[in-house]
Amino acid sequence: MDVTVTNRSGEARLDSSQASPWVLLAATNLYRSVSGEFRYTYRDSDLKVSSGGTEATFRVLHTLSTMTFWCTRGQGAALRPFFAGGMGIKVYRGTDRESAYQP
Repeated sequence: MDVTVTNRSGEARLDSSQASPWVLLAATNLYRSVSGEFRYTYRDSDLKVSSGGTEATFRVLHTLSTMTFWCTRGQGAALRPFFAGGMGIKVYRGTDRESAYQP
């Protein structure tokens, strides 16, 4: 995926090619109406952002998320409508050397 954004102050370009992610999933269905899952995803990518001759590379993406499901019918029902809520976090890790920059 290549995206270019242009405005009055300049142009920025986003280049990305991604490898297949690794996913670890744990789910539970212990209660009649409530179930949940925890998910961890690791993705190695070549995400690169560049603008005005400066370039930043992000090689690794970690995602951790949790979901809770409230089912309106019990576990034995053929159809189980549900409400869901959750939260998560993504951590991008760069591989380039950090440098101080002040325009």
